[in-house]
Amino acid sequence: MSTTGTAAAAGPKKSNRSSQNSLPKEVPKNILPQEQTFAPKENDHQIQNENAQNVIAQEENKGQENQVQDQRDKPITIPIQDLNQLRLQKKAIQQQNQIIDQQMQQRQQKGNLNNPNTEEELKIVEQKLMQMKQKQQINNLLSPNSNTNITSNLNDLPQINGQNAGQFNKKNLQMIQIRQKFLNLLGKLIDLQTRDIANQQLQDMILNNFSPEYLRVWISALGEYHTRPANFSSSETEILLIGHIASVYKEKLLDPIDRPPSVVKASYKLCEMIQRYFYAKQINESIQKACSESWCQIYQNCLKNQSLQNKEIVLYTTLKNIINGGGDRVAQTTSVFVLDQLLLKLAENYEEELILSIAKSFLPQIFTRSGIDSPSIYKSCKHIIQTLHIKNLIIYTSIVIEKCMQQLNDRKTQYKIKIAVCELLELIAIQFQEMTENIVGSYHEQVIPVLQTATRDRILQVQSSAKQALQQWIKFQNQFENLEQFKLHKQQKLTKNIDVDELIQQKTGAEVNAKQAKDFKTQSDNQFYRPHHKDDRPTSSNVFNKQPAWVQETRSKDFIKKKTGTGGGCLLINADNMKKPQASYENQRNILKEQIFGNKSGNYYFNKNPNIPPDQLLDIQMGQQQELFSNQIYNSQDRIENSILQKNNKQRQQLNESEIANNPNIIPPMSHQKENSYDIDTERFLDNDELAETLDYNGQKERQALKQKKGNLNNPIKQNQQVRYDIQEIQVEHIKKNEIREQNIQLSDMWNETLEYADSGQYEKAFSSVLQSGDDIYLIRLMLRNKNGFKHLQRATQLQIIKKIIQFMQSNFLAKLCLGFFQDSVDCGLTKYLIDGEQQQILEILYEMSDIKSDIGPQASELFVLYQSLFRSQNLNQNQQNYNQKSPY
Repeated sequence: MSTTGTAAAAGPKKSNRSSQNSLPKEVPKNILPQEQTFAPKENDHQIQNENAQNVIAQEENKGQENQVQDQRDKPITIPIQDLNQLRLQKKAIQQQNQIIDQQMQQRQQKGNLNNPNTEEELKIVEQKLMQMKQKQQINNLLSPNSNTNITSNLNDLPQINGQNAGQFNKKNLQMIQIRQKFLNLLGKLIDLQTRDIANQQLQDMILNNFSPEYLRVWISALGEYHTRPANFSSSETEILLIGHIASVYKEKLLDPIDRPPSVVKASYKLCEMIQRYFYAKQINESIQKACSESWCQIYQNCLKNQSLQNKEIVLYTTLKNIINGGGDRVAQTTSVFVLDQLLLKLAENYEEELILSIAKSFLPQIFTRSGIDSPSIYKSCKHIIQTLHIKNLIIYTSIVIEKCMQQLNDRKTQYKIKIAVCELLELIAIQFQEMTENIVGSYHEQVIPVLQTATRDRILQVQSSAKQALQQWIKFQNQFENLEQFKLHKQQKLTKNIDVDELIQQKTGAEVNAKQAKDFKTQSDNQFYRPHHKDDRPTSSNVFNKQPAWVQETRSKDFIKKKTGTGGGCLLINADNMKKPQASYENQRNILKEQIFGNKSGNYYFNKNPNIPPDQLLDIQMGQQQELFSNQIYNSQDRIENSILQKNNKQRQQLNESEIANNPNIIPPMSHQKENSYDIDTERFLDNDELAETLDYNGQKERQALKQKKGNLNNPIKQNQQVRYDIQEIQVEHIKKNEIREQNIQLSDMWNETLEYADSGQYEKAFSSVLQSGDDIYLIRLMLRNKNGFKHLQRATQLQIIKKIIQFMQSNFLAKLCLGFFQDSVDCGLTKYLIDGEQQQILEILYEMSDIKSDIGPQASELFVLYQSLFRSQNLNQNQQNYNQKSPY
């Protein structure tokens, strides 16, 4: 039997009965031995007539086949993938044959095959014969001994199917022909004359054949045709064709060979096809633009509605692996360019979450790499900062600015990179101006000199970009300095005409007590001096202010007069208005006694000195209180106050300084006590006649100290009143301390009882006692100690605990407590004693706390910036010290 014969070519059937009893004579005996003898013997004549007609029909078919064979042009190559499809068809036919054999065996056992009178039985036989012929044709096509192993004529395929071939085989044939046409059109992209026409035909072919099966054809054809781009122009068209496939299929981009089909898998395959064009021999801008355009089309049409993780893996991770791999410099540059255009597209679609996820790995891993010198990397950083704002990337600010300054200082840097760097610095300065209050550091002090040097570059474009960036940084510098001056002026603001109550409230931050205000008004003089003790000694400035310049008329007449003490005639030192007023020794001695021991008349009063800043007002008040205790001024009639002061005085005289520090009940010696004892001995010093003339010079400190004495020290009524107030305050403090001590004792007893209840298993009593006390710390300790006791409580107690927990979480008391300690550590100067690991941990904690939406977030952000600037300045100082120590000079 020849391989070209078919069951349908047996000629027309005369009747239904005759067609049912007729079988082709060409069926091989080795295939169906039992099917050749199942017809009855009385119809032999009819069978011979039908066989003759079949032979005539076969000869006619052979003549037609010979005519078709003459019209065939050339053999067409069958790809390996189509051969795989044929093998699958062969396997499917084998499975169907097994099913049909089982059915025929069942019927043969019943004896029905000898008389196939029903149409169903005849259909089964015809189907069996058709499948056997197809199987034989496929074996001939796939056999290694065949002449058409891989290169075969596609016109032989209709012989496999026959006239009654199924639609499945026809569709496969159509796909093979379209694939071959697609490959032929790809080959025409190389020629400039046929490129545009071929590109348009390829796009129309993709648009007209829209189905998952044809998507497999396009992917396989493009993957087979491309090995390495030898022609940049044709490669550019091929890359744009991949983007066109994504724009046509969109979210229906499903490859049928994927199990299960997915848009993400198919998009990843298209991205891998685009990546092949990254590895060129040299950089070509047209290839880079085509890759970036197709890459963005895949995102816009296929992956826009996918999850954040899928988008990051397909679009960014593939590019990051190429950039960090370092295998090919051209591929790295193209990947950075594609990433730049991708970030621009993401910014247009407001993909802030995806950009933030990219920034967390891009800025520390890719941007800091020194081997990538492309302007696209700085443009990518600019897109990230422009979308997210610098305040959300403050942790990476120093990294970005330092990398930019390195590129500007390097003479080997290309001018395009310098332009991109200047544009990035300009954007950072503009955003710094919007958040000046939260910036702590001196970035402008480092960036401005570098930009000033860049304004003198030999490339005009670099000069213009540097000037624009420098202008913005100078604005930021002025704004920063004005803010610092405003803060300083606000701290040192004069309070000359301010109310006393407001002043106390500003200094202490608490409400003003009526008693404090009254005491303050009685002693409101901030600085005192005596007008009759003004120093009138002539000085050089006074002399030159009163005398004109040297002329002939001012020459002294007594130029050579003996013992006059003058000469040269420049200044009239011995004039009457320049003479020092002479005062007797007794008068000076009496004046000092009045200053030390007080005036009996008590008419002296103190005037305000407007030259002294009033921010020392409360300090002077505290000094007055210390002087009252140290001088021990009291009235002899006030026996209670007298006995208390005497007792404290005796104890203070008997104890040493170390013992006084260890005993809190003893009032320590005041700061003015030693000065007062020294002032009392001043009278002995004045008795020395030899020092009387030098008193104006050596006793100047004593004079100034005596001028600052308070006027109310010599008033016994005010003294006793002040002592009474101080004793009352001491008594109030003792009462408050006793109340606090009693409260602490009660809490400790309650906690001991709570622990006993918890240890004995009485969880309800334990938690109820803690809740009644109102102490949240004890409640937290009990919850941590008895984690499994919550289920043993009553419903009301459980609800109370839940409400407390909600209050805990809403109050953020732990975060507030930590922020307070961090602020105190800065004020105490503790940051310089921290090591690098502790510094990094503090920055991480503050960075996480800055995301809290309450008032804690801004405070944590300010502390983060403050710590970062302090650590940065400390590290710079430490490096400078290490350098100075190592330097031989």
